[in-house]
Amino acid sequence: AIALYRMRGSQARSALIAGSISTAFRIGRALRDAWTTRANALQAVLSATSGFLAFQGKISDLNRRTEGGFARGTVAIRGTRPYSGQTLEIEFQNENLIATRDGRPLVSVPDLITVLDGETATPITTERLRYGLRVSVIAMPCDPRWRTKKGLGIVGPECFGYSNPYRPVEQLLRSTRGTG
Repeated sequence: AIALYRMRGSQARSALIAGSISTAFRIGRALRDAWTTRANALQAVLSATSGFLAFQGKISDLNRRTEGGFARGTVAIRGTRPYSGQTLEIEFQNENLIATRDGRPLVSVPDLITVLDGETATPITTERLRYGLRVSVIAMPCDPRWRTKKGLGIVGPECFGYSNPYRPVEQLLRSTRGTG
């Protein structure tokens, strides 16, 4: 664990998303319980996050560079069943920004795009991505505050140079909803 940016409780209440740490603990417990009981870890994460399975496959290409102090790049994932014949690309700038499937926007900031190890469902940071890794990509709804005009003005797709308008992940991936 790491602690940065000291602040008073009053500052934290106005600056942080309520329940973030509780959510992290809930996800961790779900993973631990799945591993202990040999249950499906991916389904455990999806249930704990109200997330959606966006894609599964194998990393087929990776372009990563350091630019302006950021790790930037694109990772291409070649689909495996049931996504065989499809390709997902994720563009990142330290964090995953936008995912497109076969050239069509699938999920974008401020919603969360997370790459998980295909076997253990542990998260893989952009720095740990590597060619040949089997992965699952999930998408999770962001806090409603990020979906306001003010929130999108800070972390919406246009803030990162994308012209596509923001659409909530629930609308884009409704048919692939993860269940427990």
